[in-house]
Amino acid sequence: MSFYQDNQKGLELIVFVELTNNANNKAVDFYDNYNLKKRAIILANICDMPNETTKANDILELNNDIRGTLYHETSHLFTTKLLDQYIGDLNQYRTICEDCKQIEIIDKVDHMVVRPLQALMMERFDKNNQGNDFFLNKCTDVRKQVYHRLTEYQPEDKIPFEKTYIDCINLIKASASK
Repeated sequence: MSFYQDNQKGLELIVFVELTNNANNKAVDFYDNYNLKKRAIILANICDMPNETTKANDILELNNDIRGTLYHETSHLFTTKLLDQYIGDLNQYRTICEDCKQIEIIDKVDHMVVRPLQALMMERFDKNNQGNDFFLNKCTDVRKQVYHRLTEYQPEDKIPFEKTYIDCINLIKASASK
């Protein structure tokens, strides 16, 4: 809450841990369209065969991959309402996602902010530079600029996260219009 400078009441991130790997996926998320303050995620603990446990998946440890997933899904609790408010006309993003349906465009634009945000949080809170290295050294699209803008965000400076988010959306809009 303090990272996003938000004092909303009723936000919920529900995490289901699937130790037997029946979900056959590292993470599956879902949300309630009628309540944007609620999001849920199923974390599957990967093992060799879905019907057997191993020492590696007897206990689900909060390692860097899982922390990243939690940061990602938690971020959606704060960014979804901002996305709805500031995304604007979806046609302006056609160059980013050609032949995409509207929901695909929204998802792509959303993740162009959330994934760099996830990397930033992992770097700040866990000292994990993997995402930082990707966005600074390997990424060649607008997400690199978004990441740079997000790194300037410091909650203690009292500049609202919403302003930073708007700047990021504007970077994506500018990139899409080129």
